[in-house]
Amino acid sequence: MLFGKRKAERESLYRQIAGQLQALIEEVREGREALAELGREVRQNGTDISRHDMALEDCLDMLEEWKEVGDHERKRRQELEQEREKLLRVFQTYQEQLWDMKTYAGEKDSVWHQQLLLMEKTAQESMLMSGLTEINQTGCAVNYELHEVIEVRDTEDAHRDRTVAAIYRPGYLYQGKVRKKARVAAFRLQKT
Repeated sequence: MLFGKRKAERESLYRQIAGQLQALIEEVREGREALAELGREVRQNGTDISRHDMALEDCLDMLEEWKEVGDHERKRRQELEQEREKLLRVFQTYQEQLWDMKTYAGEKDSVWHQQLLLMEKTAQESMLMSGLTEINQTGCAVNYELHEVIEVRDTEDAHRDRTVAAIYRPGYLYQGKVRKKARVAAFRLQKT
């Protein structure tokens, strides 16, 4: 009987161990499947990361190209700005020479004066189209942003006080900004 009881206990223990082994085998199999799935996900994530990394590299390359284009454009804009400045200086010199010739011819030779006035009129149209405006009006109020007063003339007429009496050198506005002030004579009310 003791022998039968021990045998039964042993068989019970074997069944219990066999059940636990079976459960352990099932857990190992599930763990392997989970590990295999995790491996697939890791490989997929690695592929995705590689693709994103390549896309990011492409974006960085494109940004670098845009930066180079932007640098080139800035350099070109600076060169064009310098060229524009040179051309404006040449044009101003030309206009000042034309002004001097017109002033001299007005005093000495009326035929030349008329010819120079015609040249000036032609140049005025080009100036306006390019955004360049000449400051050369007499009779207007002195504006120290536009005029450099180099001579003062006394007047007894109160309406002429602080107005431009004569232009010695015209000034220029380029696109609304003063390039050069006009050199003028201005009236001043004489106090009696």
